[in-house]
Amino acid sequence: MVNIAICGVLLWPYNVIMRTYVHTLIWLTLLWGGRAFPQEREGFVVTFYDKKVKIVAPANAASDLAVALENITLGPLAGKLVTGTGELITYFTLESKAHKNIIVGEHLKKRVFIIPLNPPGQDIELKLGQSAYEIPPSEN
Repeated sequence: MVNIAICGVLLWPYNVIMRTYVHTLIWLTLLWGGRAFPQEREGFVVTFYDKKVKIVAPANAASDLAVALENITLGPLAGKLVTGTGELITYFTLESKAHKNIIVGEHLKKRVFIIPLNPPGQDIELKLGQSAYEIPPSEN
């Protein structure tokens, strides 16, 4: 009987901490609602693979639209974002297994391209409204 009482006393702080933790998680979930997992994308997600590039595009342009770049390849990447008229938006570099967000904002009123510089590759146009596409196109 004594051993049970001692264990109960020793476990009391653990139970309080776990109960507080679970209650905090429940309240955060209720407060955030569906905002933790937005239904509509707010920017482009461009994922570089060894032999293809996958682009997931937002439905429409926002004033602070971003381009999320993700490098899944084994080597570093370098490139630039430019408009269709050749106006430079920014240069970027990505290490292997890294990602970076770039705000393009008002530039998306024009055509925007990603030009891979190292390793060199095909220019990638960011097209609004197209759900997901690949460069080169998949042969399904």
